[in-house]
Amino acid sequence: SFYTDTAIQVLMYQGKYEIHASMPVLLTYTYGLLFDLGRFLGGDNGGILACTVFQTALLLFAMTAACREAGSLTGRPKVGLWLALFFGILPIYPTMAQGIIKDSIHGAIYLLFLIHFGRVVRGKGGKELVWLLVLAVLVSATRKGGVYLAAISLIALGVYRKDTRRVFLSGAAAVLAISAVMNGLVYPAIGIGKPMERENYSLLYPITAYYCQTHSQELTPEEIQIIGDVLDYDTVRTGYSTVVVDGVKNTFHAENRAQVRKFLLLNGKFFLKHPVTCLEAVVYSKNLYYTPFSPGGKIMYVLQEPLQDYSEEAYSDFSFYLPDTLRQGLEERLEHIQQTFPVRVLCSPGLYSWLTGIALLAAVFGKRKDQLLSLLPVGLLAAGLLLSHINGAVRYAFPVMACIPYFLAVY
Repeated sequence: SFYTDTAIQVLMYQGKYEIHASMPVLLTYTYGLLFDLGRFLGGDNGGILACTVFQTALLLFAMTAACREAGSLTGRPKVGLWLALFFGILPIYPTMAQGIIKDSIHGAIYLLFLIHFGRVVRGKGGKELVWLLVLAVLVSATRKGGVYLAAISLIALGVYRKDTRRVFLSGAAAVLAISAVMNGLVYPAIGIGKPMERENYSLLYPITAYYCQTHSQELTPEEIQIIGDVLDYDTVRTGYSTVVVDGVKNTFHAENRAQVRKFLLLNGKFFLKHPVTCLEAVVYSKNLYYTPFSPGGKIMYVLQEPLQDYSEEAYSDFSFYLPDTLRQGLEERLEHIQQTFPVRVLCSPGLYSWLTGIALLAAVFGKRKDQLLSLLPVGLLAAGLLLSHINGAVRYAFPVMACIPYFLAVY
């Protein structure tokens, strides 16, 4: 079933909304083409099916590659079979395959990137270098901010592999250049909007809101004006949430860079004046990504609304195949499964962040430079969850949750 973001991307492709680069443009066209092809063959239900088949096939391909690699590297085929069983039974993975959202595609591509990254760390070259660079471009094209994950990983690889340093540093530069040219020149030239600037400050919104809620009496009129130039101050003062930052983020209305610069400096001042308050704001609004055994966000998304719910201009002939009572009963049963032990624990995003941290520490104390470097892409993903705008959402943590089981199986 569609997530809201995917429905909006399809409507962008259909011309109901302006296409903008805040959502990966490559995936906007991918989902749009697949949906229109499926709809031609079988209406809206056919469109949803086409997207689901593509996404499921891609995830199966990536996870099969991971299982095969795990069996090969350990010399024990059963390791690959156990990993396949884990991917197949735990609800996260099949529900992300059927929940049509860009994070599922990015998770599959990132898992393939990690596999080839590890091969290069272990000394392989030739076609592995080519595949790694191709996957680095795809990582950049399937997630906002993915370009930095790919570039940092390639730079680190260049430092480690002195024999091919020039290749990796040039690859990192090329990935950054392609992203800059596409966002700055190509997209505007063909009528695609630039990424929305408000998305760049998701880490700061909860800090600003929590600070204003806690220390509003200390704010000067000038500081209130600085905040008001960028966000709606009344919303900021009352809108702090430990779940989602959208309420504050959606009031972003800065007109120039000078206003944003003053806002950033003001947040720096907040941190120097009340560092504990700022840290509390981040911890409370991101803790589900780093708290083991917490179920975090809802993972079972099986309800699909007609596209008219997103745009009155959108024609939709969507229909449920199952009677409402039966469908709702199945949804409730899935929700119950999610909350039972051990599924609840294994579906916790925080568990996988902790496993990533433990693996990093083990590599550091074991002085395993190759293992530490191989884990770097996953560590960057886990750290990047601080920038997400929803606390504990499995969809944002999914790439980590797809990669760390493979890494632990291998090492």
